[in-house]
Amino acid sequence: LGKHDGVCAKVPNAFDCSGFVCWSVSKSGVKYIATNAQGLYNACTHVSREDARPGDLIFFHSTDSTRNTVTQVAIYVGGDMMLHAGKPVQYTSFNTRYWNEHFYAFGRLS
Repeated sequence: LGKHDGVCAKVPNAFDCSGFVCWSVSKSGVKYIATNAQGLYNACTHVSREDARPGDLIFFHSTDSTRNTVTQVAIYVGGDMMLHAGKPVQYTSFNTRYWNEHFYAFGRLS
């Protein structure tokens, strides 16, 4: 799976951020979706940080050079934690200088 190609992999290896989120959401039965971070953002109802719930998506901007505003997506798990396609896929805090500088929005897939 290449960077930002927006195609869900059939198995969870070598994910980029959107591939990981699309695969996870599709496997959970919530919704089948195959797109990039911007497409996931566009498919969401936007929610405030205060209203964000585990399972919502968290979006970031300017993490890669693309024409899209939204360049990174992860799954919000509560508190200041997210599950994202790092190396390896991992839980991490988004309450860091880097992630705070790039934070864009929370969203909820319907």
